[in-house]
Amino acid sequence: MGIVKIVSRRPKSKAGLKRTIRYVLRNDKEELLSAVTGPYANDKVSSDSVYNAFLDEKRMWHKMDSRQCTHSIVSWHRDELITPEEALKYGVEFAESYFFGYQALVVVHEEKSHLHAHIVTNSVSYLDGRKLHETRDDLMEMRRLNDELCKKYGLVITEKGKTYEGINRDGMSTWNMNKHKVIERKSDIQDCFDAVERATFLSKTKDEFVDYLMRVGWHVNWNKNRKHIVFYNDKGRKFRDSNLSRTFCREISMERLERTFQENRNAKESPVKATQEIELDFQSINNISSREKKKHTQRKNLYFERDLIDRESIDKER
Repeated sequence: MGIVKIVSRRPKSKAGLKRTIRYVLRNDKEELLSAVTGPYANDKVSSDSVYNAFLDEKRMWHKMDSRQCTHSIVSWHRDELITPEEALKYGVEFAESYFFGYQALVVVHEEKSHLHAHIVTNSVSYLDGRKLHETRDDLMEMRRLNDELCKKYGLVITEKGKTYEGINRDGMSTWNMNKHKVIERKSDIQDCFDAVERATFLSKTKDEFVDYLMRVGWHVNWNKNRKHIVFYNDKGRKFRDSNLSRTFCREISMERLERTFQENRNAKESPVKATQEIELDFQSINNISSREKKKHTQRKNLYFERDLIDRESIDKER
């Protein structure tokens, strides 16, 4: 499943355009899967070359001022079977179709929570010099195109207004750049989400769930008279279950947790036996994934292998 988001903050200066391009390409400090649609004379994709290519088109049409670009993000659920190469191809096809006639920088980012592609589009068309505008209706059209591409690539297509997990998606799908930057680096909200996910899989009761989270540094305010669960640490950082659900496209609620606890109580002992005595937590599994991802090969097999390791590790801890 691909989810399309529009970054709400759009640069209106050349300095802002440069910052956006450098951010998406991570200041050229990493080798990223990337491509540029439309006129582009360089063999290599770099911040300076993309920035200059965008400015060349603006100068040609004498439209150097006001909004410089738009920034969209297509992200995929972490359980979706899509490789980085496929994500780049998907992003390029999306840009060439929806932003036809405009240069677009497409860059794939790989994070432990999800795979996603950034699309930074020049605001001036290289065909006729028209400025690019985006509205709420445009977002609806982007979603329609996204569903078509999901079908073409054999990915999950969610019900309208629902996330991958089937929960309601609240409001307009825009993306705050500050929150995106926080998620990409190791952060409290990422740490909280990882801890909650781990505790959910390991727990058979609410008490076990709360006890596990306390052992890893997270307190839980779970009151049935209140609508939301609140998770907080000793540093004073607080996150609602609804915030985690929207941020990571993963349902976290009282109802979902109670259902999972019941499923864990009813689950039969797995027939899979560990072949060696190892202790794996989420971090070690993610490290394995990170090394394998760099090879950009056999990604789909890795999903199945990682899922098998998860089940063995969870059975041992139970």
